[in-house]
Amino acid sequence: MNDSDIRITIDIPRNKIRIFKSTLHAINDPTHIVLVVNPEERTLGLKQCSPDEKTAHRINWKVMGNNCCELSSKSLIRALMDVCPEWNVNTGYSLEGKLIPGENMVLFEMDKAELISIRNGKNGKTSTV
Repeated sequence: MNDSDIRITIDIPRNKIRIFKSTLHAINDPTHIVLVVNPEERTLGLKQCSPDEKTAHRINWKVMGNNCCELSSKSLIRALMDVCPEWNVNTGYSLEGKLIPGENMVLFEMDKAELISIRNGKNGKTSTV
């Protein structure tokens, strides 16, 4: 698997994080994950975890659509915006990750985020900077 297959998108207006199936496959198809923000290094980690982890998100493989898992978390989006105040609140970003071998973890460098176009609600308008 290439690192280019390890990807997430951040949809700031909708407070959504989309994790691509290929990213989840890279960390051995977890049933639960945890997302960790490191403000000093400006990184976001995504790691396989146990269901008992306090901040665990369950991955429901049966209902996953569009080749990705979608998480809603206003508090996580706020944490990312605190780390990256230069990000535009009206659009989204794509991040390519690196697999940490033997850790069932991928790491995303927020400084390398790529601006993406997203659809804004029912009117279907597209927004970028």
